[in-house]
Amino acid sequence: MRTFVIVVGLVLVSGCAMQRVAGQPQDFKQAAAAPLYDVNVLKTKIPVALVAAEAQPYVLPHPISCQAIASEIEILDDALGPDLDTLPSESNPSVLARSGQIAEGAAVDIVRGGAQSLMPFRSWVRRLSGAERADRVVREAITAGGVRRAYLKGLGYARQCTPPAAPTKEALAGVDLDPPTPIRREPQYPTR
Repeated sequence: MRTFVIVVGLVLVSGCAMQRVAGQPQDFKQAAAAPLYDVNVLKTKIPVALVAAEAQPYVLPHPISCQAIASEIEILDDALGPDLDTLPSESNPSVLARSGQIAEGAAVDIVRGGAQSLMPFRSWVRRLSGAERADRVVREAITAGGVRRAYLKGLGYARQCTPPAAPTKEALAGVDLDPPTPIRREPQYPTR
């Protein structure tokens, strides 16, 4: 019991100095503070870009230009992380280079799981405290941000913009972009 009180105290002290941001990777401090998110003492911050995307995911940018589309996509990339069509770079490593990050993410998951296991009846506590609803709101905002980014990239592609206002050529490789030829069918039954 004494170790439980010490661990909870450490989590409270470490949790007061940080805040989770939706769409961003977590670290060990945030994983250890998981019980504080479970009782809704700490809340995940939703970036303004995701809140705006959730309110109006299909609103046209003003003015409708490649530059306006690109700037809005860059804001969403800052909130969500790089899009799937982004080429590997120092800030966005390739899948092979990310293997170390995957191992670190697994270690963070283990710490989070250990911290969450300290709380009995966790699912009920999350429902009663409102943490479950808050997490659902965060997930919906992240989804809306992804939908908004995809919509803007499609709009940029239709306007023949260059990346980042449209998908990269590598992302479109192997995709048949020519419109299908209409199939002319004769009526099955005689017509008058």
